[in-house]
Amino acid sequence: MSAHQLLVDARLSRTFWGRRIVAAEKRGEFTREDILAAGCWFTCACGRQDAEIPRRPGGMPEDIQLIKNGARFSDAVYLRRFQEAAHCLIAIETRAAEILAGMK
Repeated sequence: MSAHQLLVDARLSRTFWGRRIVAAEKRGEFTREDILAAGCWFTCACGRQDAEIPRRPGGMPEDIQLIKNGARFSDAVYLRRFQEAAHCLIAIETRAAEILAGMK
């Protein structure tokens, strides 16, 4: 299944990173800007989550699962693994929702 279809099914194809993954898959590569943004805790898929998610200095989330998924996401973007990037984005969005639900 394509990254595009994975993101459509997860209702994430129109999010900031969903659009970037879909466009990269269509082009066959991520842009330099995508790679740099995916490697920074403030602009990666984790960093684009709700500001209420607890973070360490430097923007890294406190949640270990988010850290692991964010690192995997960055690697997937760097290595042009579109489907893996889509799976990571879905995992990040799911975990972020769990964290926020637990904070209420």
